[in-house]
Amino acid sequence: MKRGVATGLGFLLVTAAALFLAWAVDWLAGFLAGFYDFTALLVCIIVSAVSAMALLAATLLLTLVFAVTVAKLGPLDKGPALGGYLGLLLLGGTYVSIGVMASSFTRNQVVALIIAFGICFALFLFGKILPFVPEKLQFIVAFLSTDTHFENVSRGVIDTRDLVYYASVIAVTLLIATTSLESRKWK
Repeated sequence: MKRGVATGLGFLLVTAAALFLAWAVDWLAGFLAGFYDFTALLVCIIVSAVSAMALLAATLLLTLVFAVTVAKLGPLDKGPALGGYLGLLLLGGTYVSIGVMASSFTRNQVVALIIAFGICFALFLFGKILPFVPEKLQFIVAFLSTDTHFENVSRGVIDTRDLVYYASVIAVTLLIATTSLESRKWK
């Protein structure tokens, strides 16, 4: 339990570092919103999210040394190992898209970081407070929790509910970011 909390918080901080890279591209998208059409704005947001995800994937790629070492020393259970990497990429994509959305709300990168960290931390904590939630609300809180979905995928169980959750959160937050930047054009 303690290892999961430390891993989750560490991953939040690495994702936050990646968002500083995304912030610059996102600011450019806000700047360009006054000059270009909706398509250019959408491309800038996608470039922002992809650049942050590339940094995150490079960070995860560096940890493959541990998996190779374990595989050389003994049998490696490939299901949880591959599921863990897939889960981290999906979790990272979710956190990055939340960060891009938060950075579209403000021009201050520190405020955007605090907003993004707060949202991501709340979604992470939903999985940790699940035992204390009334039974009738446990399904909703478990569905909103990034931790619950990550645990399923990291065990090597690839469920479509988890994939739909991550894809929908990423799509909705990037749509909100696009709408937020588009609304700046009218101010």
